Amino acid sequence: MARVDRLENGRQAVIILGMHRGGTSALAGVAAHLGLVPPRTLIPASSDNPLGFYESQPIVAANHQILLAAGCAWNLCLHFDLEAVQPALGADARRLMLHLLRAEFGDQGSFVLKDPRLCVMLPLWRPMLQAVASEHVLIVIRHPAEVCRSIASRNNLPEAETAPLWLHHMLKAERLTRDLPRAFLSYDALLNDWQATITPAAEAARIVWPEPAERAAEAIRSFVAPMVRHHRAGTASAAIGPEATRHLTNQAWLALNQLVRAPDDAAAMDCLDDVHAAFSGWCRTAYPRGRRVVFQSPPNAPTASPVPADSP
Repeated sequence: MARVDRLENGRQAVIILGMHRGGTSALAGVAAHLGLVPPRTLIPASSDNPLGFYESQPIVAANHQILLAAGCAWNLCLHFDLEAVQPALGADARRLMLHLLRAEFGDQGSFVLKDPRLCVMLPLWRPMLQAVASEHVLIVIRHPAEVCRSIASRNNLPEAETAPLWLHHMLKAERLTRDLPRAFLSYDALLNDWQATITPAAEAARIVWPEPAERAAEAIRSFVAPMVRHHRAGTASAAIGPEATRHLTNQAWLALNQLVRAPDDAAAMDCLDDVHAAFSGWCRTAYPRGRRVVFQSPPNAPTASPVPADSP
């Protein structure tokens, strides 16, 4: 991918990736307390996320509309065809996406960009991100059983639907960021000892925090302390979801945990490549191209579309 001319020398865009209900809000909040600029137009906190999402309302809306135009939604994206969408994204849409980044994050200061939809859509934003900052990625992993229970509680969706979604999001997040400075973090570890978790992750992803950890420590402790976990899987097997994909989910969970410990582990990435190939074959059978889907209202996404008609 061709790099667009950089405008802000030394500015960093820290991109938070992970599954919905997977701990991305907690990580983005910690990053904001460490001095990264959050979006100007924040999605309001809600009863299921009282400490806030740290997501940009117009950027989430743009991602939502691109998914809808591709016949997908946040929870119906296993057939999302990035290779078809990417060249179809018109010049007007790309200009608008760049405008959204500048409007939401200004023209100074490193910033934090977070939307779980970016797990499958990040390449659409990368040329615009490269125009304003260097890209750095933090991928947070949470046990898929906990994620599925949390989504069931909020959205009343069954594990048979959400376990493949977890697998899809995490496989894509890992696969689409291999050329970027990145790190993997455990949601459990982040809540248990945020500083011991965030320090090596920042080093691996080459992130420079604007606010020293020591100075932000008290504010972060106050931020993390109220986080109540209603769903705990502990060391339980991650072989959940449809019978045909249970072993793939468990293999991906184990490999991702290895990347938390060693972000450049070639064997873990080879394992994820094998899982990706097998899972893609299952998706082509379970979600063939052209299959009609019934959309559910996405969490936190406004219905107004800022994406022009020439986008997919």
